[in-house]
Amino acid sequence: MSTAGRLTRGQRWATGLAVAATGAIYGLVMVWNGFAGLGEVDGDTTTALIWMTGSAWIGALLAGTLCAPLFGRADAVGWLWSLLGWTLASLLGGAIGGTFVLPVYGTLFGPLFVFGNMVETPWLLPLWLVLIVPTHLRARQLRNGTTAGAG
Repeated sequence: MSTAGRLTRGQRWATGLAVAATGAIYGLVMVWNGFAGLGEVDGDTTTALIWMTGSAWIGALLAGTLCAPLFGRADAVGWLWSLLGWTLASLLGGAIGGTFVLPVYGTLFGPLFVFGNMVETPWLLPLWLVLIVPTHLRARQLRNGTTAGAG
């Protein structure tokens, strides 16, 4: 099967799940980093952390499924497509997740929150870039019809 082939519906959802897993990791780290300045973590903070991370996961799942065709292509150009896909999925996922956290305002500020935190906390950018790797490799496996190996 060619890496340029169209993804099936199941492969799109599987890619969306890969984006959701990595998006939830990034969302958890980003939100936890935001709460770090608040001092002691109490029940309200824990509830907010769970709600925001869950919203990030849902946003990443839906955005990743929509952007799935951009992931898993071969060669260096495929990595560039994945970078574009990851950027679009992050913007869209931030908007969707932000809507769950705070309707209307979250839709607007969710994407800004995702990328604005990279300016405030520079180590989030390398984390964001590193999370592209497993997503791209998993999508490559799906495109090739394999389930193991680096694709």
